[in-house]
Amino acid sequence: MQMASLTGLIRIIVIFLAVYYGLRFIMRFLAPYFMRYMSKKFEQKVREQYKQTQQNQSKTPPKQKPKDDKLGEYIDYEEID
Repeated sequence: MQMASLTGLIRIIVIFLAVYYGLRFIMRFLAPYFMRYMSKKFEQKVREQYKQTQQNQSKTPPKQKPKDDKLGEYIDYEEID
């Protein structure tokens, strides 16, 4: 069984911190481009859905309910105090 040395532990901590701060530094520059890309994709999807709903609404006329005389009698209820 091997014992972990103090220098090995410090080395791992330094590597972890270097990777963490390196990614943080890189993301500071890449995040605006990524957000712009995602917002454009979202906007395209919304526009596409809007066009589809506009086309569907223009193609189908509003449905009219058939007049049905078999609805029954109207009963006028009185309030009880």
